[in-house]
Amino acid sequence: MSSAQPGNTPMVTSELRAIWSELLVAESIENHDNFVALGGDSIAATLCTMRIDMVFSVEIDVSFLLRDDTDFALLVNEIEARMAPTA
Repeated sequence: MSSAQPGNTPMVTSELRAIWSELLVAESIENHDNFVALGGDSIAATLCTMRIDMVFSVEIDVSFLLRDDTDFALLVNEIEARMAPTA
């Protein structure tokens, strides 16, 4: 499990929490929560990556969500890293 803390963009954290809550029918999403452990499957992961692309204009591979070591905070950090302008 990752020990990452979510990044510095509250909008990413809150929007992603809303996406996970809706798709996983979960009331509370914590930083250490894993998509699969919360009941996510490949269909939910596909829908989640589509929503991430629509909301953040960031492409995340479905396999990233289905990994054992991908928790909520790590996904937030990955989205933020891909949103950051390149030098």
